[in-house]
Amino acid sequence: MLLYTLSLLLSAAVVRSQSDPEESMTPAEMIQYWGYPLEKYDLITPDGYIISMLRISHPRDPGTANSLCHRPPILLVHGAFTHAAQWVMNPPGSSPGMILADAGFDVFMLNVRGTTHSRRHLTLTKDNRDYWKFTVDDMAKYDAPVAIDKALELNGATSLYYIGHSQGTIVGFLTLAENPAYNKKVKALFQLSPAGTLHYVKGLAKLLIWLVEVSRPIMNLCKDVTELFAGPTGKTINWVHKSIVDHVDKTDFQTRAPVYMVLRNSVLHYNHSPSENMRRYGNAKALPYNYSNIESDIYMFWSRNDWATTPDEIEKWLIPHLRKDVIKGTFEIPEYSHAGYTIATDCGERIFSKIIRIVRKYELNACVE
Repeated sequence: MLLYTLSLLLSAAVVRSQSDPEESMTPAEMIQYWGYPLEKYDLITPDGYIISMLRISHPRDPGTANSLCHRPPILLVHGAFTHAAQWVMNPPGSSPGMILADAGFDVFMLNVRGTTHSRRHLTLTKDNRDYWKFTVDDMAKYDAPVAIDKALELNGATSLYYIGHSQGTIVGFLTLAENPAYNKKVKALFQLSPAGTLHYVKGLAKLLIWLVEVSRPIMNLCKDVTELFAGPTGKTINWVHKSIVDHVDKTDFQTRAPVYMVLRNSVLHYNHSPSENMRRYGNAKALPYNYSNIESDIYMFWSRNDWATTPDEIEKWLIPHLRKDVIKGTFEIPEYSHAGYTIATDCGERIFSKIIRIVRKYELNACVE
């Protein structure tokens, strides 16, 4: 989550004078720049937030776009402090959103509330303090469900596939744990750097979590310092791609990595005041999420170099709290740090080719581009 931000920020130290035509583009403009079809949707959540979702409905080559074949819908949900640019900021061969579109998928990319492209509300402005009174709980309760429903409405399918990264994995887990009816709408979760409680983060990351909770400092970090937090970056991060820096999102809200979750090693609803907790949860205390409610198939991708989601996080917390029958596969991606899962130049080969093969086993009649 916030460690992903640090991994993105480090590129600011190495970017100098290279010209990048995408550096000032929005995610939508990036998609169009590479010649892919683009659709944009504004979704209204039950609590009045207006969030945006992008769609790439077919490959950029019109000659391969068979309108009669089935294109499985797949929803991509970004990590913290970024937005849909995470999925399209590299050239097509290493941008997950474009890789999946070229492989025959109907690709949807959500911008959750508070991010650069989702800062509207029916009655509040982004300058209103009340606008920012939301947490990951609200993204799981409101944002993800409306995105899932809209994607299914547009595609015509009854269920879709979900890919989350970092915070996006938490949103996926919490959505299905909080609203079990959505297990029927999500065939499988593909969780990249699946986050649990952050109790097992390595290096200086725990100290960083405390600092962010206490003071939320603005940190300008060089590559070497950032690696102390997120882990070694490996050789396949395109650090000279200036849009990586420009599309770090400035989103803020009540909490990203609450200390009480780390200390208690538990995934809880946000801890408001006792009276607000009683109003929201029917209990004066924040209640834990019940991960045994999750019934959709789960595939997890992880790395020993990822200091945010460590092997201990998966083995000691996630796996014990998930039902054994839903965990269909875990894949180690050597050398990847927390950021690499979506922006490494070889992520297509090392991650998304696996996801494509797995989905095609579910979808025997799907498009094969």
